[in-house]
Amino acid sequence: MSNSAQNPVKTLATTGCVRRMEQVTRTHMFQIMGYSLDKHIAKGKFLESTIFEVGGSNWSIQYYPNGRLAAEDDDDIYRYFFALKTNYIVQ
Repeated sequence: MSNSAQNPVKTLATTGCVRRMEQVTRTHMFQIMGYSLDKHIAKGKFLESTIFEVGGSNWSIQYYPNGRLAAEDDDDIYRYFFALKTNYIVQ
C-alpha cells in the first residue's frame, strides 16, 4: 500500500467576497419633547422614532432614557440605537 493511500491529502476550499460601500448621507430629526418627563420610563423600555429610509434600508432610532440593561445602575445613562427595520432574506 502506498504512503499516499494511508495519509490522504485534504484540500481546503478558499472563498472570499468584496463589498463595495458607498457613502450615503441623510438627516432625520428625532425630537424628544418633555425630556425631563422621560425619567418615568423603566430601564429597558424605549421611545422610537418614525421609520426613515437611508441607502435602500429602513431604520429607526431607539432612545432608552434610563438605560437599556437592568444591570446599568447609573441613573445618568442614556442610550441611542439605530434599529434596522428592513428584513433581508439571504439567498
